[in-house]
Amino acid sequence: MPAFATQGIVKLVVDIVDQPGITTAADHSEVEKELLLLNVLQVKRPLDLTVYLALSNDEKSRLQLELIHTACLVLGSKREWPQAPFEEAYAHCLQASLTNTWVMKIGRKRFFRSPDGRFTACAVCQWTLNQFMVDIVLMSTKGNDYQCQRIVENEPFQEHGFSEAHWLDGQTFQVTAARPTRHWQAHLRGGTSTALH
Repeated sequence: MPAFATQGIVKLVVDIVDQPGITTAADHSEVEKELLLLNVLQVKRPLDLTVYLALSNDEKSRLQLELIHTACLVLGSKREWPQAPFEEAYAHCLQASLTNTWVMKIGRKRFFRSPDGRFTACAVCQWTLNQFMVDIVLMSTKGNDYQCQRIVENEPFQEHGFSEAHWLDGQTFQVTAARPTRHWQAHLRGGTSTALH
């Protein structure tokens, strides 16, 4: 998303409030009850939750995007923010089929260096319309070599609570989730991963 001046606001939270008869983002384009908490702007959007819950996962995801996008446009207009960054972000979301990819922060870190300093590990998450996946990526610190080992696949998105990650030795990296408690290990030798429940 192209950078622009936001007057210090770094995050927008859109809360959905149940209101019968509001089934699309266009049914009620105004945002309600703006609340600025430090640098986070929180707003409310009405939506008929009974109708929403009956939608398919694809339809739910697209409606969520529409609600967020229209809220950004309305709030941006009020603050005289440029519309182009929001339109570009919206187009990118559609082009990527609403796939969100990010490096997960586990504890206070996103990247973990091996004890001998030769490798760095991280957890790369991908959330699509229909599934949630997590890969452990093990990268050489001296070159472009890397291994990618999937630890979560074909699961619905949920709060796994990834709480801890560390190298057990120079070859094995372990990730722990708290909800429910699960452990995964990714191994440099042979490029295999192991789920330990």
